[in-house]
Amino acid sequence: TSDPVDWFEQLSAGRSVTWEKWERLDQQYVAAGEQPLLQPVKSHVTFSPRLGIAFPITDRTKFYFNYGHYRALPPYSEMYMYNVRFGTSKGGLYNLGNPNLEPSRTVQYELGVDYNLFDKYLVHVAGYYKDINGEVRTITYRPKSGAEAYSFRTNDCYRDIEGAELQITKSVGKIFTGWARAQYVYASTGFSGRSTVYEDPASNSNPDLVNYYQDPTRPDPVPQLTANLTFKSPATWPFLMGDWRLSIMPDWSAGQIFRFNPRALDVNNEFRWPSFFMLNLGLSKTFSLKQTNATLFMNVRNVFNTKVFTYQYAFAQGLGSANSPSADLRDYMASLHLKAFEDSYYDAIRTETGVNGKTADAYLYPGYVRADGSTVGEDKVGDIRSDDKAHINDPNLDIFTYGSRRGIWIGAKIDF
Repeated sequence: TSDPVDWFEQLSAGRSVTWEKWERLDQQYVAAGEQPLLQPVKSHVTFSPRLGIAFPITDRTKFYFNYGHYRALPPYSEMYMYNVRFGTSKGGLYNLGNPNLEPSRTVQYELGVDYNLFDKYLVHVAGYYKDINGEVRTITYRPKSGAEAYSFRTNDCYRDIEGAELQITKSVGKIFTGWARAQYVYASTGFSGRSTVYEDPASNSNPDLVNYYQDPTRPDPVPQLTANLTFKSPATWPFLMGDWRLSIMPDWSAGQIFRFNPRALDVNNEFRWPSFFMLNLGLSKTFSLKQTNATLFMNVRNVFNTKVFTYQYAFAQGLGSANSPSADLRDYMASLHLKAFEDSYYDAIRTETGVNGKTADAYLYPGYVRADGSTVGEDKVGDIRSDDKAHINDPNLDIFTYGSRRGIWIGAKIDF
């Protein structure tokens, strides 16, 4: 109910104000004959059966089926987190981990065919399905006193992942090896149970306050292309030309489709975020020195320093929903010159006063035709303000607009 007056001294000494308070309360409960506050952590015994079946169809073709239950421990940060604020008007507990979280379970099915092409390439075609449940989500606990609400962790998140993939692999070769994979992935995520628990019994049974999670999110399937192509120079080549190794790793995926429907009408208003593309590479040279091998290497992430629009983090208050986007996302979308805004549905978000606030410069259709009949340049979702596009209202969290900047690592390794 209150913070100790010497909490700063306790923290400076490396003590935990929170744990010491809990231990004092625990002792008081035990002395009063009540259940202890601190309880032993549960143990979890899991069963993970696996089944794999494979048989040849021809002398070059193998058919296989895999089935299995897989378990994964929750992140320790979710199990043992506690976040407390001291000495302010908003002091109190903000986040509390749950050491009794159970391992999440993935039930996976995979059906595929492998084909040996020319005794050099392995062609792999497969479809798979993953049913994941018991992952971690947060739930809000709201005390009936003036204390701040805090977040607790539960095993009430679930996901479904369906995909098909085609991969071609060349695993043997003096000059070139590598693989290339094309995937088409559909994933949905949902939460079960309540979003908030109240200490006040009246609030806890009030249907206007108690919210249960409903349908899962169902994003559209996303095509993806990835590869790892490795070029080598044989060690038998002259000293400076032999034992070079260059790995090129392109990664591309189509942008997610999203709906922008601020007026909550039943219309077809699909937009797509920018596609993701990044090229990474690794370059190394090995020198043989008597009884040792020395390797110099350089790894480069995002070789071309491609700007990756991290829209998930750039907009204040997030993205919201299709029918109730955040104000930041609404301002951004309304400022874009999109041909789709010709639709009368978007009358409510038109920029009728134009770029400079002048009526004469007003847009009849934002970004497409001016009132005087002249056309203006057209934007696309993902564009950011520039000298040529000063009209765009950028996301407010500009520090998070772009991510994954180019990074270069240089090192050496000695084997003996």
